[in-house]
This record gives sequence, structure tokens and C-alpha cells, in this order.
Amino acid sequence: MFTTRTSADGMGNRLDPHHYSPAAVSLDRALADLGNATPLHKIVNPARKITNGVRGPELRTSEYKLVRLQDCQDWEVVFGGCLTISGEQFAENRRCRLQLDDVVVAIGGYLGNAAVVSRPAKAVIGQHSALLPFGHGSRNDPRYIVAYLNSMYGAIQFSRWSRGTVQAGLNLEDIADIGIPLPDPDAQAYIGNKVRQAEALRTAARARERRFREEVAVDIPRDARPAQFTRIAPDRIGSDLNPGRHDPDRLSVVDHLTAERGQRVGEFATVSTTTAEPASASQAYLGLDGISSDCVDLSFNTVEEAGIAGTSRRLEAGAAISKLRPYLNKVALVPAELAGALGSTELLCVAANGIHVGFVYGVLKLDTTMRQLNPVATGATHPRVSSSDVLDVVVPMHDDHENLGRSLETAQRAYSAARLLTQAARLFVEAIIEQKVSEADLVAAHKSPEADRALMERLTADGIDMPGANPLFPDLDRLEELLNEAQSEETE
Repeated sequence: MFTTRTSADGMGNRLDPHHYSPAAVSLDRALADLGNATPLHKIVNPARKITNGVRGPELRTSEYKLVRLQDCQDWEVVFGGCLTISGEQFAENRRCRLQLDDVVVAIGGYLGNAAVVSRPAKAVIGQHSALLPFGHGSRNDPRYIVAYLNSMYGAIQFSRWSRGTVQAGLNLEDIADIGIPLPDPDAQAYIGNKVRQAEALRTAARARERRFREEVAVDIPRDARPAQFTRIAPDRIGSDLNPGRHDPDRLSVVDHLTAERGQRVGEFATVSTTTAEPASASQAYLGLDGISSDCVDLSFNTVEEAGIAGTSRRLEAGAAISKLRPYLNKVALVPAELAGALGSTELLCVAANGIHVGFVYGVLKLDTTMRQLNPVATGATHPRVSSSDVLDVVVPMHDDHENLGRSLETAQRAYSAARLLTQAARLFVEAIIEQKVSEADLVAAHKSPEADRALMERLTADGIDMPGANPLFPDLDRLEELLNEAQSEETE
């Protein structure tokens, strides 16, 4: 509990205590000191309204997408995994159609998470989101707004304006009254550009992954009416009588890839299951939740943050695949600098000989690999595959595996750098509110590469100008290289 004393003129139309929490009152003072805070409803596109989304969506196979909370990832609306709705319902919900540069905010569930629309699409939002119309006509940078809403001060705002006890939520009227500090447009643009750079890196990374699949993946149709049993020659039966090994679809994939010069993983790799105890609370740790299901991105935390106290997998540089169904698509590409880190004991480390580790990661991630592993997983409550199951998988090969593997390594570094850039944007927002940097500092950095680098060098993982903390960007030259590569690929 807390006690807050506030003057009568500091009282609004809300009487709930958490609206006047110490953090909220302190933020009010900080924004008053800046003198440039403006209610959200006054800075969105005046021709459109803040609105919520579609209730009772009619799911249909169509081109019209429904953006849910889980489709807002890393501050960006990602349309790839969206559900689709009927054309009639899309036509009826013109008010919540997304335009380029609009901002989507969670008003339930992941309360306050904000993302920007970075590419055009025929899409509407779901009922647990609010649409902040910044596209086509806003004078303020929507990516700066997203950085503020995702900062700790944005979280304080959402917390103070939320309603409900069991499941907190936000009303549209309350969102409209949230105060947004509005520095000089060039200062906004500087922070917004960090978010734009992150978007460019993720776009380039996705393109690399797409090219890998186009070059390597083999399209093997599934039987529309799979057989109920399999007839196989006696010489194909080994000592393992697992019936899943003779699943018709699995055998079809194996035969097709073998005919296309595919190789068994065991022909060029081994599997390591070495374990280790945590050496320190700060040791890097990779859990299954830190491995993306659909891309090469990884998110390590520490042993302390993960709450790990016992035996863990000792990670080797290269590919690591989950042995637990339904997480067989959790495949990691462990970078060389994190070899020796710890991970979930559900991971199997795959060490390749003569084949680029990035290529091994890529082929283990393919659908044809999952179609071979899923049927052989055994166990009632938590089905798993074994090391021998992984080694028995047949994968497509490519003469240019070295360059293809390196491309996926670059994609992973791009994802990592993108995450750091959005963190940088958040830290700059917090620093300007705390008056650790000025508008003039940000404006100068927006106009001068030298001033930009000097400001970036002040960032640490714990904030700006934190003595003894590790730099947020250990290698700014490498970041610049990744950004230049992304820009050159975009212009090709």
C-alpha cells in the first residue's frame, strides 16, 4: 500500500487510489517540468477517431486480416500470422481499418503494448486493441509515440488509467486523456528513426530467411487422404519398432529428399547432451520461450532471471533443437560468442562437421524436418524425440551451404540489433523525461552522425550514463554495417 498527498488542483475526475500512486504523481511533475505534455486525443489525426476493434469476428478465408494482440511484435504490427475475416465484416468496420503509420495499443491482456503499422495491408484490429490514427496527416512521429507508450513511463500511464481488478482494461475515453510529452519534431524523429532502423533490420532478416527457404526447401505435397497403415519392405525395418518411424507422410518425405540428394543429419553431424551447473547468477541462459518459432531470432536472459538452480544444457556454438513436442520447431542458432552458455535441458545441440552451422540450423527448421520428427516422438504426457531421431532425419543439401548459412547468421544478428535499437528508443524517451538528455542533444544527434554516435555510446543496458554498466551496443561499427547492408538490399 502507499499514501499520497496531492493538492486539490492535482485531483482529476478519478478517485481510485492507484490513479495517484507515487509513480504517477512523480510522472505528472516530470511532465509539468518539461512543459510539453499533450493529451493523446489532441495529437492523433483530427480527421479520424481513436477507436476499438471488431467484436465477434466472422473468420473466413480471405485477404482481409484481423490484427490481434499476438500480431503486435517488437513494436511492429506483423501481418504474417493474422486470422482473416469476411469481406462483409471488413466493409462494415471502416472505423478500425489500419492505415500506414497508425498505432495499435492493447487495451486488455498485454495492457499498453503498442505497435506501429509499418506496411500497408487490408486489416482491422480486434476488440482487445485500440487504434490511434496517426497515418496520413499527423504532425507527430508515430514511432516516437510508440517508444513513449512502450517505455516505463508509458506503463505508468496505462496502469494509472486502467480499470478493473481481476482483469485490468482501458476505456477509449481514458486512453484519449493520456499525456504524451512532445519534444521538438527533430528530437521525435531521432528517436523514431531508431524504431525505423529496427524495422529495416527485421525486414532484411525476413528476406534472408525467405531466400534460404526458396533456395533450399523442397515442396513435398501432403496426401489429402493419408493411409491408415503402411506397407514397407522388410529391409526397411530396423531394430526400432516405433510405428511413427513408418508413418506414410514421414516415409514420403524421406524418400523424396533422398531422391533429391538429401543427406541424413548423422552423416555430417553429432548430437551433444552435455549438462552443467550454473556458474553464476549472471550467466547467460536460453529457455524454450527465448527461441522464436518462426524465425532465427533468440532472446537470452540470465540464470537469475530464468530462476534456474539445477542442471542445465551446456550450449555449443551452432544449432540446437528442442526434443519436446509440440516445440520441435524451436530451433536455435547459438552464436559463437555464447558457446558455453546454459539452456533448457530439452535442447539437443547439433555439432556439424564440414557444413556451415547456419545452414544446419536452417534445414532443421524446415517443415520437412518437422514432418519427420513429429511422428517419432514417444511418451504419453510429454512426447519427446531422441538424439538418434534427430540424426536419422534426412535434410536437403546445397552446394552453396557456406554462403546460405552465413546469410542466416547475419539475419540473426540483424534481429538482435533491432531489439537493441527499440531498447535505445525507449531509453532515450526515459532520458529526456528524466532530463538526462535535452531536446538540443537529440536534435543535434538527428542532424549529425558524429553527435548520434556520441549519444549512442552513452547508452548502457541499465540506462543512459550508468557507471560500470555494459554498453548497450558493444560494437557500433557492426551495427552500422548491418544497417548499410539492410539499406542496400532494400534498394536492389
